[in-house]
Amino acid sequence: MDAFISLLSLLEKQGVELAPYRTLIAPEQCLVHMPHFKLDVSVSLREDAVPRFSINDTGEPSAFRHRIHTQIEHIGISPNTLLSFFNLCPPGMAQTTLSLKWEHPLRCTLYFEELTEHESPMSLREQWYQHFYGALPHPPASDKPLVALGADFIRDQLVATKEYVLSDLNQPSDPHRSLAKMIPSHPFSKQKRVLLAQRYDAHGRDIGEKILWVTEGNTPDLAAKTWKDVSRIVRSLSLHKTSNWQMLVEWIREWRWGPACVPYPDLVCFNRQPNGMIEDLILYVSLK
Repeated sequence: MDAFISLLSLLEKQGVELAPYRTLIAPEQCLVHMPHFKLDVSVSLREDAVPRFSINDTGEPSAFRHRIHTQIEHIGISPNTLLSFFNLCPPGMAQTTLSLKWEHPLRCTLYFEELTEHESPMSLREQWYQHFYGALPHPPASDKPLVALGADFIRDQLVATKEYVLSDLNQPSDPHRSLAKMIPSHPFSKQKRVLLAQRYDAHGRDIGEKILWVTEGNTPDLAAKTWKDVSRIVRSLSLHKTSNWQMLVEWIREWRWGPACVPYPDLVCFNRQPNGMIEDLILYVSLK
């Protein structure tokens, strides 16, 4: 329980008032499912960064959707928008995830994830683009496995969609190998697993991409090594003096390390502009 509260403190340190969201992120509810993944807190390293957290429906697909409905006034979308999103994919067929980003105004993102377990992910993809754009504006981003779809809303209006595929930067044909030097190989699988996210605006126009390193640093030893690797990347991007990185370093320094509950960066996200420039590094901190 203390570890979970400490994770949430990362949001409070960034100025978030958690009281309105206690139903969504109740520690006693999330801790039941934490061994499999339930909640993460994102820390962006840009100086103008805003806080973000995401929570998924692990272990309770139907109950989770009901709880979001009961908190609708705190997430910035209407019941109709929420219902139409959920109607695209029944509970249990994909992992449903809610993300809130405390911009002004609040940005709400809804995801269908773990699509490699879905019976027909490309069929869902087609429904997705028909729903949001009335057409299929883009061919599949690649022949790589589709793993997630996300939609951003502000004041109940769609502002962007995202499509995520799984890749290994060790593959000679991967067009993103320029990042391979920054990302270490996993000590066991030897892969450099990343999620490639193509982003489109409300009209379906390409607005850049995200590249998310899947660290798998979820044991005490791997977590310690991953944090060192992240620190090296942060310095290489000249982000080590930002206030959020300093806050995160201090938070890790105060952590009571042990085998019971380990904080680790589950995902490390490189936000890239269409010209390829990395504009932000975002760390998705979770517990295992």
